[in-house]
Amino acid sequence: MLFLLGFAGISAFAQKNVAFKVEGLVVNGKNESVEGVGVYDSQNRLLSITDANGIFRVNLQSAATLVFSHVGYNRETVQMDRQQMQADENGTYKTIVTLKEKVESLHEVTVTANAPQLAYDNEIVWVIDYIVGADGIYAITSTGTKSNLLHLSFEQDTISQCPLARKYEELYRDAFGNVQVLSADSIYQVYCDGKDLHLLYGNGIDKYNKVLKPIVAATDSVIVQQNYLMLDQYLVYVVANKNTKKQEILQTIESEQFEMLMNWESDNSRKAKALEGSSLEMGMGSRLKDAIAAEQKAIRSGVVYANSGERIPFYEYAEVMDPITQEEKAKSYDYRRDPRMRVMLPAVYSPVVSINNRLYLFDFENDYMYAYNNLGEFVSKSVIVFHKKTGYAKNLESNNPWNKNVIVDAAQGKCYGQFITDGMVTLKEINLKNGNVGESYKLDRHYFPTKIQVYDGYVYYLFLDSRKQNGDKRSLYRLKIN
Repeated sequence: MLFLLGFAGISAFAQKNVAFKVEGLVVNGKNESVEGVGVYDSQNRLLSITDANGIFRVNLQSAATLVFSHVGYNRETVQMDRQQMQADENGTYKTIVTLKEKVESLHEVTVTANAPQLAYDNEIVWVIDYIVGADGIYAITSTGTKSNLLHLSFEQDTISQCPLARKYEELYRDAFGNVQVLSADSIYQVYCDGKDLHLLYGNGIDKYNKVLKPIVAATDSVIVQQNYLMLDQYLVYVVANKNTKKQEILQTIESEQFEMLMNWESDNSRKAKALEGSSLEMGMGSRLKDAIAAEQKAIRSGVVYANSGERIPFYEYAEVMDPITQEEKAKSYDYRRDPRMRVMLPAVYSPVVSINNRLYLFDFENDYMYAYNNLGEFVSKSVIVFHKKTGYAKNLESNNPWNKNVIVDAAQGKCYGQFITDGMVTLKEINLKNGNVGESYKLDRHYFPTKIQVYDGYVYYLFLDSRKQNGDKRSLYRLKIN
């Protein structure tokens, strides 16, 4: 210990206007160094994290109160005053901080069903996105000018952090358990070495969309790939065995709007053929093409269409476009950008989830829940109706509480359906044996919460923080339901 404290050359790089530097050692009651201790100032800002030898380094402007926090120890508050400390030959002040081990359970936090609490309490920053799992909480935070990726314990201790130089706004946990951070054009895997966070294996967002995102579930033996076809109205799930590499279709699902799409496609096909001069009913093909050409010629010569005399047949209400340009657009038109298509033909939502090494497919189009074993082999099928409108709501499209979201609590092996009425969200536990819903849990303190997740009996979500003025600034809350 004395050797570590007296070791020269390990002081932090001097910064402009810094009054003094402090280098300390954090130990437990047995005089053992403690790694991963967060060192905070009185404003709850993270200043440093102890390294593998239990050493931390901070730069202070004046005497300050530091808070030392670790998931396995009680928080310790220490006054740092250089008048009461000794400095080495480099002018760095030394100190030793001793932490007491916690005697209670790490997760012994009582939260009532009607009292959500902040899962990360910091008035200075807000949370952009987060992921919760067995290894704690990963969160993208922002102060407005700076962004950070934090790895937090369930007790709000900062395990590690990483400054983000670019604008990353989404976290994603893939089917294999890896955490990814996404920007508008790239994706990186998040890796924690026990002290610091690192962004590894960078790839373009196109590769993510084509390769990684379609893999939606996995067991110890198989992975499941999701394939959208026909403008997202036809869904095919393929299961691939990790050992044999054999692929089989798990299930195919057709949306209720599939027939509408077929009619739409047929109409557009007839239009394209007409523009190409194909032989259609009433001989409209070549006549329509000639009419468009005649109208273009009249407009280019300065002749006003309304005063051009004889009305052009079959083209009274059509748009004025060059035939060649129109033909090219007909071939390359992206229907997903058409707002009518997005409203009338929403993508099929029938997710596959992995729970306790089994697969469950919720076919909301045909009202079935399918169960498969770890090899992707069919086990059972149950009728599901919890997503359907009932009673008076049957005739009101705007009054359907089902919010098209299935949420998995991986720690407890449970599954919840999400419902919303007048901004209030209710979670209903889905019985994985028969497809019925049981216990309901209302999030009745915060209306319109976003990015809802459930882990180990706690609901996590983002909600506007009244302490943070000027804009859409959200904090991370949690609520105990089990």
